Amino acid sequence: MAQNLTINGATYNSVSSISVPKAAGGSAIFPDTSDADAAKGDIATGKTAYVNGEKITGTAAGGIDAGISWDAFDVNGYVTEATVYTTSIPKYAFYNPSTAGQGLYKLMADITFNDSITAIGEYAFYYCSALALTSLPSDITTIEQYTFYYCVALALTSLPSGITSIGGYAFYNCGASALTSLPSGLETIGDYVFTACSLLALTSLPSSLTSIGAGAFNACPLVALTSLPSSLTSVGTSAFAGSGVQISGFPSKVTSLNGTTFYLCQSLPSKFKLKYVTSMGVNEFRGITSGISKMWISSACTTISATSNTKGMFYQSSSSIKIYCEAASKPAGWGTYWNYYSTTQQLTVYWNTTEAAFDAL
Repeated sequence: MAQNLTINGATYNSVSSISVPKAAGGSAIFPDTSDADAAKGDIATGKTAYVNGEKITGTAAGGIDAGISWDAFDVNGYVTEATVYTTSIPKYAFYNPSTAGQGLYKLMADITFNDSITAIGEYAFYYCSALALTSLPSDITTIEQYTFYYCVALALTSLPSGITSIGGYAFYNCGASALTSLPSGLETIGDYVFTACSLLALTSLPSSLTSIGAGAFNACPLVALTSLPSSLTSVGTSAFAGSGVQISGFPSKVTSLNGTTFYLCQSLPSKFKLKYVTSMGVNEFRGITSGISKMWISSACTTISATSNTKGMFYQSSSSIKIYCEAASKPAGWGTYWNYYSTTQQLTVYWNTTEAAFDAL
């Protein structure tokens, strides 16, 4: 709020702040604080602020919301440490704009939690790229969407055992987190949860898991799953693209694939079976140049999307892959280009092959 200010006998009209040269060099800034209405109880304990020209020291337990305080700052005023006193962190609590170099919390490396905290809101630590936590409070049961999005320094080695769901993009690009297992009661993994988590090293998933979202393990080269839990019912688009998965098929409740599921997956075993899948999207096994050499598709599969010569199941994959089908001939719902590995070339197909015959190969 602009007003007339008088400093050392000089009057300045309709200004919001004054810059006055200092004898030692530089300038001192005198802002107009006449419209400020904060009280001591609104400012975190031990922190100071200027209200109506007076410097006051806060008495509140929290800084941004009740129960949160800012504990340390760098020379430019960015928060580097904080403490949470309540049992939950509200959404957007430490949110940073995604534009590089912006955000009050871009340098926040550490946060102290209340031991009994149970919930962290969505976007709570969005783009806190310096946050280097190694663990989370043990009583948390849900990780909301975008909670730790782009927290590239987050160095978690485990997650709280009571977590049952992880929202979309929750750990997107958290490349320093070296998890080797997920909570035993986990039921849902949202879209792109662990995308680009290059140190994520899983060999199994919880037996309670029912859904894996789109891109959930995309670009996770150390995810070397050898099987999927029987409880699983859905797998999203590109769920394992660019990962190190080694599974040889899907459990019986997974009946549809939505496209690019295994794009660039080079560690799949030499023999792969699609026993229960009834429909597949485009480019399910695109770009596979090692690993699979033989695949069997049961007669349960009635739909394979392949609307052009670049949309086939194996586009840009090895020309040596052989496909064995239980059906006597191509089902009507299989696209014309379903077995194209290039724009003009097709993989070899063997029709009328039983599962037993394939297993004997």
